[in-house]
Amino acid sequence: MVHVRDLPVLGNRRWENEPVTSGVGSGGLHDDGSSRLDLWLAMLAGDRVWGDGDEDPSTRQQAVCALMLVALAATLLVQWVALASRHADDLGRLAILAALSILAAAALAVRPTRLLLGRQSEPPGFLFSVIWRAIAYLVLIASTTAVIGSYRFLAAIPLGLLGGSDALLTLWAIGVAPAPRMWLKRFLFSTIHFGVLGAMLAALFFEASQETLTTMLGIYVAMWLGVLMAGITVLGVNRLSAAVDEENLRKEEAVRERERLMRAHWLHDDVLSEVHLSTLRLKSVGDLDAARAELEELDHRLRLRQLDEVIRGGEPHLYEILQPHLRRIQSLGIQLYRVPPLELTNRRIDQETAQLFHRAVSVLTSNAINAGATRLAVDLFSIEDDTIALTVTDDAGGFDLDAVPAGRGLSNLIADLGPRRVRRRDTQHGSAVTVTLPLTARSRALSKEAV
Repeated sequence: MVHVRDLPVLGNRRWENEPVTSGVGSGGLHDDGSSRLDLWLAMLAGDRVWGDGDEDPSTRQQAVCALMLVALAATLLVQWVALASRHADDLGRLAILAALSILAAAALAVRPTRLLLGRQSEPPGFLFSVIWRAIAYLVLIASTTAVIGSYRFLAAIPLGLLGGSDALLTLWAIGVAPAPRMWLKRFLFSTIHFGVLGAMLAALFFEASQETLTTMLGIYVAMWLGVLMAGITVLGVNRLSAAVDEENLRKEEAVRERERLMRAHWLHDDVLSEVHLSTLRLKSVGDLDAARAELEELDHRLRLRQLDEVIRGGEPHLYEILQPHLRRIQSLGIQLYRVPPLELTNRRIDQETAQLFHRAVSVLTSNAINAGATRLAVDLFSIEDDTIALTVTDDAGGFDLDAVPAGRGLSNLIADLGPRRVRRRDTQHGSAVTVTLPLTARSRALSKEAV
């Protein structure tokens, strides 16, 4: 879905990025004139104004765009059918109106066509969008009304479908729940509607011609038919979209449940095989120290399997990833003299970042353990919320980072992240290796939520 940007100040009120609600109904605005003006101007400006232009259109947006293109085509088709039945003396003027209608329809078709093709564009200015869209809709409606004459109700249906679809795209973009019933009620008791009724009564009072009264009544009925069609479109398409989204969520949940059961089955088999293998090894060893080491290694492997399930489950905390590695260091008798503070390890990260962080911790700690470290420190540093730096310091002596044999875990990590993100420096008794990991947009958002 298109991202929402800050809306302009309209009527001394500023909209926020959350859906607007009020006490008069779901998705409504506060019942004052300025708020209603905000909503109408926002819908007139169109959804493109409120987007960032960098998100791919969703399936539901593309479906609504297809409806808009069908409605535009149907409106033009009604015009040309009506044009074919007109008298020859009117064809010149009506052809000009039809040409203007085609230009207006073409301008309004650009946005839905681009979205239907999966393309976005930079959002225009608010005032510019309001002006050109208002002119395009006014030309399309006025020319259609003039061309088809007494059959205006035929064009009211596709025009209502067009307006409702366009309004729904904007409502989705700004995060306001559609409430067409409330809008129809407000329009029914609005000064504009009362003004139209007053004009019709005035024409009747001053004994206007029968043709004038018929024309006014036809326009009035066509107007209400278009408004009702727009409301039905907004309500129906939005409910259909919500039903489709709910069905997709149910299917995704069913798939996740099947995957969870399959992983649980695999984990059960793996644990049994690990226990059986450890039992065979314990039978072959002849001293308690070897048996204890085997059990501790089994405990570490099982904790890593548990960590894999935690990472697959969603968005783990950093301490959940660090814990099994720190326990292993302590179980091996290595002095762990410094660990990251809680305010850093309590932050959550997404699955992609968690897998990368888990890999970095495993590689750096295993490298220090295999080098014969007796003292070890683990540090974390957050750099401007865009990256997180992991440093493992040991007393196992120095080594050349460029001389790490190919195929080792550290060399593969350097190859994947790049040499600039893996650094080593000498310490008094050993070395400190720092890996700087980039954070995804989701991980940055989780960090801001934690703050």
